[in-house]
Amino acid sequence: MKVISEEYLRTAYRKKTFSNFQLKENQILTPSARQFLQEHRIHVQTAPHIATSEDSSVAAKSDGCPSDDQQIGRYVSALDGGHFSTKPEHMTQLRGNILVSKAHARIIFRGKLDSFQSALVLTQANAYTENNKVLSQQLGEILTEIKQIMKADVLSTPLEKCSLFGLSAGQIRKMSHSPKKYFGIGHVEPDYTMTKIVLELNQLRSHVREVEITAVAAFQTELQVERLDIIESINRMSSALYILMLKEISGKQLL
Repeated sequence: MKVISEEYLRTAYRKKTFSNFQLKENQILTPSARQFLQEHRIHVQTAPHIATSEDSSVAAKSDGCPSDDQQIGRYVSALDGGHFSTKPEHMTQLRGNILVSKAHARIIFRGKLDSFQSALVLTQANAYTENNKVLSQQLGEILTEIKQIMKADVLSTPLEKCSLFGLSAGQIRKMSHSPKKYFGIGHVEPDYTMTKIVLELNQLRSHVREVEITAVAAFQTELQVERLDIIESINRMSSALYILMLKEISGKQLL
């Protein structure tokens, strides 16, 4: 039985777009592949009777025999639909039991996001230790947003919109672009004479830029960029960290 994966469909779609997909006899679509077809409004043409993942489950329960997934393996390769009984060391889960290489763009993005989270938590702890509890709480808001991004990516769900520091995305953008107006100082450049916490905030700003680049690489196809909600959120974090730097240097509050 041939398993049609999301990765297989994406590769084919990048080479040549299509509005119909012929599902042959004894082929099944993984849940993520079916979602891909639905999102791109691609009509699935089937033979008179096509085996589905649901059919396999029903058959397994009705005749007492294990399903194909159980017979062949619990993991499925997103690249070619191959099955594995155990997860190979060079592969990891994209979602559910779907495996990709650890060098896959989506996994690189998740790794960068995880590194950024680690660095942010360390800066948050330092701010709290220095009794800068306001900054610690503000970094905690960014941390919450990071966790929401991770969840939205892994589960393929929309990212819930939320404000940071009580500011909208538009307000954050304006403040970061006009520091003289909101903080009474011009744009700042990193300098060794700055306080340690400001330099750590600048380092976080650099980290999040790297996260944004890997996010674009992970979600960009030849025709479009997917998950703009995630990319926009990461872009907003960069601006948010910059205005936190401006706040710490100027001594002014955000609102």
